[in-house]
Order: sequence, then structure tokens, then C-alpha cells
Amino acid sequence: MIIFSPKFLGRYSPKNVVICLIVIAAISLIVVSQVNQWFLITLAMLMITSAQIVIYAIACAISCEQARDQVNAQNRLARLRSFGPLAVLSASSIIIIVRPDSASSMFPGLSYPALFFCVACLLLASAFYIYKYSNWHKPTERVTNVHISKILWSYYLMNFLSGSRSILFRAFVITLFVREFHFDMSKTAGLVLASSIAGFIGYRLLSVLSTRLSPRLILGGIYTVVGFLFIGFALIKVPELLVVLFLLDSLLFGVSVVTDSTLKVLVNSSELPGQLSTGVAIFHAAGILLPLTAGLILALTDSLTVIFFFAAILAWIAAIISQVHCAIVARVANSVTPA
Repeated sequence: MIIFSPKFLGRYSPKNVVICLIVIAAISLIVVSQVNQWFLITLAMLMITSAQIVIYAIACAISCEQARDQVNAQNRLARLRSFGPLAVLSASSIIIIVRPDSASSMFPGLSYPALFFCVACLLLASAFYIYKYSNWHKPTERVTNVHISKILWSYYLMNFLSGSRSILFRAFVITLFVREFHFDMSKTAGLVLASSIAGFIGYRLLSVLSTRLSPRLILGGIYTVVGFLFIGFALIKVPELLVVLFLLDSLLFGVSVVTDSTLKVLVNSSELPGQLSTGVAIFHAAGILLPLTAGLILALTDSLTVIFFFAAILAWIAAIISQVHCAIVARVANSVTPA
């Protein structure tokens, strides 16, 4: 679905594509709320996730297309993506306050299926609002289909390494807190909420830094620091210090906006949706491959320490590749700059 999104954008306006995806997500959520068969629930969740990712790619492409230059694109993407952790924080807060399926619920008798149905109705209402009042248009240039470009090899690799860092952090750092320090559900939930707040602040901070620091310095610096954070997860045994490292890593989670903003220089507007979709697909492919690799390492060694050292090495490789990528961006930018 991610890969085919540029084809839809080439034929239909972003507005119509987004409306259709929101309706698909709403119908899928209604299915989740009404059925109890695992196959249908799994299928519906896949549709919801796919729709969410494609809308994300379309929003990023539109944001990049409308930017004046790479710095402005980075600023726009950082502000746009800051709504992701804010949405997680909002949804978690609603669940904590409303407490569905609880005797102390604010709305007695409210169940999770009923809550899902209400959210689906809100999605349908938002689709109607976009259809009725939003004034979107087709991109200024015809959107091209997905193709692999040799000049973007470093961009693809950066997305794979970013996806690897993301999944290793989300999966195995939480596992560390639960397995080694016996964090219960409430502590883990509190950690995730704090992580969302740190992520929101981190994106906004990147928006500010985009006008003050070069992409080379931001990418190299963040991935170098992330490598040392993973070393900390491997060696430190004090849970309070590990929580600080967890929040610092969450603060630096939005580094991919810098990588994506370089497409403003590397490709023309018609290629932006396709290449962003390719990057997102590679990011999520890493989310499939790395857990399998890390799970095999964990099965063989029964040690999270080895996995964190492995993650640190990947982060430092990303720091090196980021410098190569920025050099390619600079070379392309200089080649198109009028003498």
C-alpha cells in the first residue's frame, strides 16, 4: 500500500486519497469493535496501520513540496511529526481518564469496543469535514511512480539504519525495564507517556535547530550520542539512570526529519511522494528484519547487553553514513546552483 500510494497521487488529488484512507481506517476500526475473530481483527489492524503510514507519507511529501528549501523542509517536517507523540499522549490520557471496562470509569458501561466505535465515528466526521471544507489540489507536477535511484543509496541506507535504531529501542529497552527491573504495567505506561512528551519536545527542538545547525552536524551528532546511549543501556544497572537515558533517546528520536528533508535537494517535486514512500517502506522493513536478528542473538546469548552493543554499532555506522549522505546532498546542491 505504501509503494502504490504515488500511483494514486498521480491520478487523484491528495485530498481524495486521504479521505479514502481515513474511511478505510474508520471501517477497519468498526470491524475491530464488533468482531472477535483474530483473523479479521489482524486484517483490520493491518489496514489501519497501512492507512496511517500512507497518510503520513503523503503529509510529509506535501510539506516538503511546499517548503522553500531544505532548511524550511526540515523545519516543516519537524513541526508536522511532533503531532505524532502528541497524539499518543492524548490517546493515552483519554484512556487513563475515561478508564473503559473499569468499575471506576467516568462512563459506566463504556467498553473498549464502544470506545473504538466512537473513534471510528470521529474519523468519519473528519473525512466529511475534509471533503466539505478543505481546499486541497493536485501537486503542481505529475507524481511519478516509485523507482530506485542510485544517487539515493545513502538515503535508503539511512532509513534502514533509522528503522533499526527505532525498533531496537522500542522493543528491547522496554524489555530491559520489565525483565531486569520488574517494571509493572503502570510504571511501563508512565515511561511510555514520558517518552511521548520527550519526543514532542525533541521534534520541536529539531525545528529550532534546523535554522542554526547544518544537517551534517545534526545527523552526525545525534547518531553518535545515540550510540553512547545504547552503551549506557548495556552497562548501567541503575534503573533511575536508565530512565534518564530512555528519555534522552526519546528526545533524539526525530532525527529522520533531517534525512527526509534532504530529498528537497536530491529529487524534484514529482518524485517526492514516491521516494518518501520508499524511505518509509525501508524504515518499516528494518522493523521486521531487525527483531528477527536481535531475537536470534537473544536466543543464543540470553543477554540484552549484546543486543545493545549491536545497536550502538548500528548507530555509529549511521553517523558515518550520514556524513557521506550530506556530502552527496552538498554536491547535488552545488551542481544545480547557478554560477
